[in-house]
This record gives sequence, C-alpha cells and structure tokens, in this order.
Amino acid sequence: MTQGNDFESFQERERKARSGDLPVPFVARPGFVLHYIGDCFTLWDVAKRSKPEDRQFHLTSALIDEARATERVLRDVPLLDLTALLVLHDLGLFETLLAMFPRIAVPKSTVDYISQNARGLLVNPGVSRPPGSTHGSQREAPPH
Repeated sequence: MTQGNDFESFQERERKARSGDLPVPFVARPGFVLHYIGDCFTLWDVAKRSKPEDRQFHLTSALIDEARATERVLRDVPLLDLTALLVLHDLGLFETLLAMFPRIAVPKSTVDYISQNARGLLVNPGVSRPPGSTHGSQREAPPH
C-alpha cells in the first residue's frame, strides 16, 4: 500500500467515525482512526475540548441491559480499563469507587500503556487538570 493510500484510509476511517458508521473503541482510535493523535491521553484532552459534532473524538458507550447491583456484585473486584480510569479521574470519583470497592483491578496491559505514554500528561503543564484534582500532595479547593 502506498503512502497516499494510507492517508486516504485514515481519512475514510475518520469520516466514518465522525458520522458514527465506524464504532472504534476509544483506546484504539489514536494511530488507527486519528493518525495525528499519538496516544489516548492526548485524545482524552482533545475530546474534552471538542465540539458536539466531532464524534470521532468522543467517548461513546452502548446501553445494555444492566442487572441490579447485588451484594455479590459489590463484593467482586471491578476490572478498570484505561477509559474507565480516565473517566473516574476527570469526574473525581476514585474516592467513591474505593468506598464501594476496597479493591480494584487494572490489567497489566493498561498499566504498561500508562507507563509508556503518560509522560506528557504527567510533565506537561499545558495539559488541563479538572478542578479538585490532586496535583502533587496538595488538593485544590473547590470553587464556591
């Protein structure tokens, strides 16, 4: 495949993702749908600033029949992928999660991905942090 065809393939995938015709998991979009976004952390930052019509950047979810939470479900250890970690962080819900589940599990592949790609998020002061997020050992006071 030539370089021109590769670029055309990216454009076609992005067009389909924007229209909703190509459902691609959030973590798979950098490098597959969005050639100009290198990692999920950058995509997450772009997605938070995107317009409603820029669906190729948005986190999408499918509604499924959900069983009611039972005692057994609340005893289980939830398995959190990168997308879940990003959402929990931005919404400031880690404390709530840990109050409900004393233990959580994160796949090794997710930990490896974070280790390899989070440097920009951790060292780039230009990456926004939500109000009330932890930065270092101090927590910002919420706005009144």
